[in-house]
Amino acid sequence: MEEMNVVSGQTIFKDGEKPSFFFLIKDGKFKVGSETFPAGSFVALVEYFLDMEMSSDVVAESDGVIIKYTDSDVSENEEEFEKVLKYAVESLNASLAGSVDKVVVSDLEKSVDVAKLAEIAEEIGEDELLSALEEMVSLQKLPEIPGDPEKAKAVVEMVSKEEDIIKYALHRIAFVKKFPDREESKEYLMEALRTYMDELEDRYGARYVAKLVILLYPDDEIIRDVLRKLVKILRDSKDPEWFEYLERLLVAFPEEEVRIDEIS
Repeated sequence: MEEMNVVSGQTIFKDGEKPSFFFLIKDGKFKVGSETFPAGSFVALVEYFLDMEMSSDVVAESDGVIIKYTDSDVSENEEEFEKVLKYAVESLNASLAGSVDKVVVSDLEKSVDVAKLAEIAEEIGEDELLSALEEMVSLQKLPEIPGDPEKAKAVVEMVSKEEDIIKYALHRIAFVKKFPDREESKEYLMEALRTYMDELEDRYGARYVAKLVILLYPDDEIIRDVLRKLVKILRDSKDPEWFEYLERLLVAFPEEEVRIDEIS
Protein backbone atom coordinates (compact mmCIF):
# COMPACT_ATOMS: atom_id res chain seq x y z
CA MET A 1 0.00 0.00 0.00
CA GLU A 2 1.17 3.50 -0.75
CA GLU A 3 -0.13 6.78 0.66
CA MET A 4 -0.29 9.67 -1.79
CA ASN A 5 -1.19 13.35 -1.43
CA VAL A 6 -3.54 14.78 -4.06
CA VAL A 7 -4.52 18.33 -4.96
CA SER A 8 -7.90 19.66 -6.02
CA GLY A 9 -8.48 19.07 -9.74
CA GLN A 10 -5.91 16.28 -10.02
CA THR A 11 -6.97 13.41 -12.32
CA ILE A 12 -6.09 9.95 -10.99
CA PHE A 13 -7.64 7.88 -13.81
CA LYS A 14 -8.96 8.97 -17.19
CA ASP A 15 -12.08 7.77 -18.96
CA GLY A 16 -11.16 4.57 -20.86
CA GLU A 17 -8.08 3.82 -18.73
CA LYS A 18 -7.65 0.44 -17.03
CA PRO A 19 -6.60 1.19 -13.44
CA SER A 20 -3.35 -0.37 -12.25
CA PHE A 21 -4.53 0.01 -8.65
CA PHE A 22 -7.62 0.98 -6.65
CA PHE A 23 -7.58 3.41 -3.76
CA LEU A 24 -9.13 4.35 -0.46
CA ILE A 25 -9.95 8.02 0.09
CA LYS A 26 -8.30 8.77 3.42
CA ASP A 27 -9.04 12.49 3.27
CA GLY A 28 -10.89 14.62 0.74
CA LYS A 29 -13.45 13.67 -1.92
CA PHE A 30 -13.46 12.56 -5.54
CA LYS A 31 -15.72 13.01 -8.52
CA VAL A 32 -16.34 9.95 -10.70
CA GLY A 33 -18.69 10.89 -13.51
CA SER A 34 -21.72 12.47 -11.84
CA GLU A 35 -21.05 10.84 -8.46
CA THR A 36 -19.05 12.21 -5.54
CA PHE A 37 -17.18 9.81 -3.26
CA PRO A 38 -16.29 11.01 0.27
CA ALA A 39 -13.52 9.96 2.63
CA GLY A 40 -13.78 6.27 3.51
CA SER A 41 -14.79 5.20 -0.01
CA PHE A 42 -12.85 2.85 -2.24
CA VAL A 43 -12.54 4.06 -5.83
CA ALA A 44 -11.94 1.89 -8.95
CA LEU A 45 -12.32 -1.28 -6.87
CA VAL A 46 -14.60 -3.08 -9.30
CA GLU A 47 -12.80 -1.88 -12.44
CA TYR A 48 -9.46 -3.02 -11.01
CA PHE A 49 -10.58 -6.53 -10.10
CA LEU A 50 -12.57 -6.99 -13.33
CA ASP A 51 -9.74 -5.55 -15.47
CA MET A 52 -12.21 -3.03 -16.90
CA GLU A 53 -11.73 0.42 -18.35
CA MET A 54 -12.93 3.40 -16.35
CA SER A 55 -16.15 4.84 -17.78
CA SER A 56 -15.41 8.34 -16.39
CA ASP A 57 -12.50 10.46 -15.25
CA VAL A 58 -11.61 10.15 -11.56
CA VAL A 59 -10.85 13.67 -10.33
CA ALA A 60 -10.06 15.05 -6.88
CA GLU A 61 -12.62 17.66 -5.79
CA SER A 62 -10.42 18.84 -2.94
CA ASP A 63 -6.93 18.48 -1.59
CA GLY A 64 -6.59 15.18 0.22
CA VAL A 65 -4.82 11.88 0.77
CA ILE A 66 -5.42 8.48 -0.85
CA ILE A 67 -4.09 5.01 -0.08
CA LYS A 68 -3.25 2.98 -3.21
CA TYR A 69 -3.92 -0.78 -3.21
CA THR A 70 -3.08 -3.70 -5.48
CA ASP A 71 -4.25 -7.30 -5.20
CA SER A 72 -1.11 -8.30 -3.28
CA ASP A 73 -1.93 -5.74 -0.59
CA VAL A 74 -5.30 -7.44 -0.16
CA SER A 75 -4.26 -11.09 -0.42
CA GLU A 76 -1.26 -10.77 1.92
CA ASN A 77 -2.89 -8.77 4.70
CA GLU A 78 -5.93 -10.24 6.45
CA GLU A 79 -6.98 -6.95 8.04
CA GLU A 80 -6.89 -5.12 4.70
CA PHE A 81 -8.65 -8.02 2.99
CA GLU A 82 -11.52 -7.83 5.46
CA LYS A 83 -11.76 -4.05 5.01
CA VAL A 84 -11.92 -4.31 1.21
CA LEU A 85 -14.25 -7.31 1.34
CA LYS A 86 -16.65 -5.52 3.66
CA TYR A 87 -16.79 -2.50 1.36
CA ALA A 88 -17.33 -4.74 -1.69
CA VAL A 89 -20.20 -6.55 0.02
CA GLU A 90 -21.77 -3.30 1.19
CA SER A 91 -21.49 -1.93 -2.34
CA LEU A 92 -23.03 -5.02 -3.85
CA ASN A 93 -25.92 -4.85 -1.40
CA ALA A 94 -26.59 -1.26 -2.38
CA SER A 95 -26.37 -1.91 -6.11
CA LEU A 96 -28.77 -4.86 -6.05
CA ALA A 97 -31.20 -3.57 -3.44
CA GLY A 98 -33.71 -2.39 -6.00
CA SER A 99 -33.84 -5.62 -8.00
CA VAL A 100 -33.32 -8.55 -5.63
CA ASP A 101 -33.62 -9.24 -1.95
CA LYS A 102 -30.88 -7.64 0.12
CA VAL A 103 -27.73 -9.71 0.13
CA VAL A 104 -26.30 -10.80 3.46
CA VAL A 105 -22.79 -12.22 3.74
CA SER A 106 -22.21 -13.37 7.33
CA ASP A 107 -22.15 -10.21 9.47
CA LEU A 108 -20.96 -7.82 6.77
CA GLU A 109 -24.33 -6.36 5.74
CA LYS A 110 -24.58 -2.60 5.75
CA SER A 111 -26.37 -0.19 3.44
CA VAL A 112 -24.05 2.07 1.41
CA ASP A 113 -25.05 4.10 -1.62
CA VAL A 114 -22.49 3.37 -4.33
CA ALA A 115 -24.20 4.35 -7.55
CA LYS A 116 -21.13 3.61 -9.65
CA LEU A 117 -21.36 -0.08 -8.89
CA ALA A 118 -25.01 -0.05 -9.90
CA GLU A 119 -24.02 1.50 -13.25
CA ILE A 120 -21.47 -1.25 -13.82
CA ALA A 121 -24.06 -3.88 -12.92
CA GLU A 122 -26.30 -2.48 -15.63
CA GLU A 123 -23.47 -2.41 -18.18
CA ILE A 124 -22.02 -5.89 -17.71
CA GLY A 125 -24.93 -7.69 -16.07
CA GLU A 126 -25.51 -8.58 -12.44
CA ASP A 127 -24.47 -12.21 -12.92
CA GLU A 128 -21.01 -11.24 -14.15
CA LEU A 129 -20.55 -8.71 -11.38
CA LEU A 130 -21.78 -11.18 -8.77
CA SER A 131 -19.43 -13.88 -10.07
CA ALA A 132 -16.44 -11.56 -9.93
CA LEU A 133 -17.16 -10.44 -6.39
CA GLU A 134 -18.04 -14.00 -5.39
CA GLU A 135 -14.59 -15.07 -6.57
CA MET A 136 -13.03 -12.33 -4.50
CA VAL A 137 -15.08 -13.41 -1.50
CA SER A 138 -14.78 -17.17 -1.81
CA LEU A 139 -11.59 -18.08 -3.63
CA GLN A 140 -8.79 -15.66 -2.94
CA LYS A 141 -8.57 -16.06 0.82
CA LEU A 142 -8.54 -19.81 1.36
CA PRO A 143 -6.07 -20.74 4.10
CA GLU A 144 -2.81 -22.52 3.40
CA ILE A 145 -2.76 -26.10 4.63
CA PRO A 146 0.05 -28.72 4.59
CA GLY A 147 0.74 -30.73 1.45
CA ASP A 148 0.56 -34.00 3.37
CA PRO A 149 -3.12 -35.05 3.59
CA GLU A 150 -2.90 -36.47 7.11
CA LYS A 151 -1.20 -33.33 8.43
CA ALA A 152 -3.71 -31.21 6.52
CA LYS A 153 -6.59 -33.17 8.05
CA ALA A 154 -5.17 -32.59 11.52
CA VAL A 155 -4.94 -28.85 10.86
CA VAL A 156 -8.49 -28.71 9.51
CA GLU A 157 -9.98 -30.61 12.42
CA MET A 158 -8.21 -28.38 14.94
CA VAL A 159 -10.29 -25.42 13.75
CA SER A 160 -13.28 -25.06 16.04
CA LYS A 161 -16.63 -23.86 14.71
CA GLU A 162 -17.36 -22.30 18.10
CA GLU A 163 -14.16 -20.22 18.02
CA ASP A 164 -14.26 -19.13 14.36
CA ILE A 165 -17.10 -20.42 12.19
CA ILE A 166 -15.82 -18.81 8.97
CA LYS A 167 -12.34 -20.32 9.33
CA TYR A 168 -14.04 -23.63 10.09
CA ALA A 169 -15.74 -23.58 6.67
CA LEU A 170 -12.79 -22.15 4.74
CA HIS A 171 -10.34 -24.76 6.06
CA ARG A 172 -12.65 -27.53 4.89
CA ILE A 173 -12.99 -26.00 1.44
CA ALA A 174 -9.20 -25.58 1.21
CA PHE A 175 -8.69 -29.25 2.11
CA VAL A 176 -11.16 -30.41 -0.54
CA LYS A 177 -9.62 -28.26 -3.27
CA LYS A 178 -6.20 -29.75 -2.47
CA PHE A 179 -7.35 -33.34 -1.83
CA PRO A 180 -10.65 -33.88 -3.68
CA ASP A 181 -10.24 -37.68 -3.76
CA ARG A 182 -9.82 -38.15 -0.01
CA GLU A 183 -12.61 -40.02 1.74
CA GLU A 184 -13.36 -37.16 4.14
CA SER A 185 -13.54 -34.48 1.43
CA LYS A 186 -17.22 -34.95 0.56
CA GLU A 187 -18.28 -34.68 4.19
CA TYR A 188 -16.06 -31.60 4.65
CA LEU A 189 -17.84 -29.93 1.72
CA MET A 190 -21.24 -30.83 3.08
CA GLU A 191 -20.26 -29.42 6.48
CA ALA A 192 -19.14 -26.21 4.77
CA LEU A 193 -22.40 -26.05 2.81
CA ARG A 194 -24.52 -26.49 5.96
CA THR A 195 -22.43 -23.86 7.74
CA TYR A 196 -22.83 -21.24 5.01
CA MET A 197 -26.48 -21.97 4.36
CA ASP A 198 -27.96 -22.64 7.79
CA GLU A 199 -25.70 -20.84 10.25
CA LEU A 200 -24.11 -17.94 8.40
CA GLU A 201 -27.01 -17.49 5.98
CA ASP A 202 -24.35 -16.59 3.42
CA ARG A 203 -25.76 -17.34 -0.01
CA TYR A 204 -22.47 -16.49 -1.74
CA GLY A 205 -20.56 -19.12 0.20
CA ALA A 206 -23.40 -21.64 0.03
CA ARG A 207 -23.79 -21.26 -3.72
CA TYR A 208 -20.05 -21.57 -4.29
CA VAL A 209 -19.77 -24.72 -2.16
CA ALA A 210 -22.84 -26.31 -3.76
CA LYS A 211 -21.43 -25.75 -7.24
CA LEU A 212 -18.06 -27.10 -6.11
CA VAL A 213 -19.76 -30.33 -4.98
CA ILE A 214 -21.45 -30.66 -8.38
CA LEU A 215 -18.16 -30.03 -10.18
CA LEU A 216 -16.09 -32.50 -8.13
CA TYR A 217 -18.65 -35.26 -7.49
CA PRO A 218 -21.15 -35.18 -10.38
CA ASP A 219 -22.12 -38.85 -10.06
CA ASP A 220 -22.29 -39.12 -6.29
CA GLU A 221 -25.54 -39.64 -4.40
CA ILE A 222 -24.92 -36.45 -2.38
CA ILE A 223 -25.74 -34.49 -5.55
CA ARG A 224 -29.45 -35.03 -4.85
CA ASP A 225 -29.35 -33.11 -1.58
CA VAL A 226 -26.94 -30.50 -2.92
CA LEU A 227 -29.09 -29.77 -5.98
CA ARG A 228 -32.13 -29.29 -3.78
CA LYS A 229 -30.19 -26.91 -1.54
CA LEU A 230 -28.84 -25.01 -4.55
CA VAL A 231 -32.31 -24.63 -6.04
CA LYS A 232 -33.51 -23.18 -2.73
CA ILE A 233 -30.55 -20.78 -2.45
CA LEU A 234 -30.98 -19.48 -6.00
CA ARG A 235 -34.77 -19.29 -5.83
CA ASP A 236 -34.73 -17.46 -2.49
CA SER A 237 -32.40 -14.85 -3.99
CA LYS A 238 -34.60 -14.52 -7.11
CA ASP A 239 -31.79 -15.83 -9.32
CA PRO A 240 -33.38 -17.25 -12.51
CA GLU A 241 -30.64 -19.89 -12.62
CA TRP A 242 -32.65 -21.83 -10.00
CA PHE A 243 -34.85 -23.31 -12.72
CA GLU A 244 -31.84 -24.72 -14.59
CA TYR A 245 -30.72 -26.57 -11.47
CA LEU A 246 -34.24 -27.81 -10.81
CA GLU A 247 -34.16 -29.32 -14.31
CA ARG A 248 -30.81 -30.93 -13.52
CA LEU A 249 -32.30 -32.43 -10.35
CA LEU A 250 -35.25 -33.92 -12.23
CA VAL A 251 -33.04 -35.28 -15.03
CA ALA A 252 -30.54 -36.81 -12.59
CA PHE A 253 -33.25 -38.25 -10.33
CA PRO A 254 -36.34 -38.77 -12.51
CA GLU A 255 -38.02 -40.89 -9.86
CA GLU A 256 -38.08 -38.00 -7.41
CA GLU A 257 -41.13 -35.80 -7.01
CA VAL A 258 -40.12 -32.23 -6.30
CA ARG A 259 -42.68 -29.93 -4.78
CA ILE A 260 -41.89 -26.25 -5.16
CA ASP A 261 -43.12 -25.53 -1.64
CA GLU A 262 -40.55 -28.00 -0.28
CA ILE A 263 -37.64 -26.00 -1.70
CA SER A 264 -39.04 -22.52 -1.18
